[in-house]
Amino acid sequence: STCISLSAARVCAQEIRTLEQTNMALQKKLNKLQVEHVSEEEVDQLFYALEQKELQLKQANAEKDELEAEVLTARQLTARGVNMEPKYIEVHHNALSDGDDSDDDDEKK
Repeated sequence: STCISLSAARVCAQEIRTLEQTNMALQKKLNKLQVEHVSEEEVDQLFYALEQKELQLKQANAEKDELEAEVLTARQLTARGVNMEPKYIEVHHNALSDGDDSDDDDEKK
């Protein structure tokens, strides 16, 4: 019974090759699924990172808009003269002009 025919051996060899090919195909499928799974995790991580960056960008744009509004308000106030008091009180020339005028008045008298 340990002796098998040559044709039976060929059939067994063919079956083994078929099983090996099937096994190889299944292994490739498994590897592909594992790669896809890792890729999905990476994609999820990238989407999360992207969402975080978008939030940071939104906050930065809001801060930028706020600062631009402050600058615009300051420019408008300066143009109207509302914000000029502190600047011009210190460098105002009335004291010098008054002194010059009084000297001129004294000389005329």
